[in-house]
Amino acid sequence: MEQWLNLEIAQSMGIAANIDFLSPESFIWQQFKYVLDDPPEQNPFNKMSMAWQIMKILQECLDDPDFSPLYYYLKNDENIFNCLYFILI
Repeated sequence: MEQWLNLEIAQSMGIAANIDFLSPESFIWQQFKYVLDDPPEQNPFNKMSMAWQIMKILQECLDDPDFSPLYYYLKNDENIFNCLYFILI
């Protein structure tokens, strides 16, 4: 999206440089840092942090029969399944 906006601005104005486009996630985190007294150094809701949180939750759910399709899907992908396994070690 950022690249597309830069190209559109450059096309209509003749140039576009040094423009900072924030993603919604970055914008909200920037506002949190501005408003909160003592925010954490890093955004706990970024994609990587959330992926690990979801993987922890999934690990707890995989024994549930309702999650059996997901279990078999993940089991067929060794990399993902190993990541889930090592989270709990």
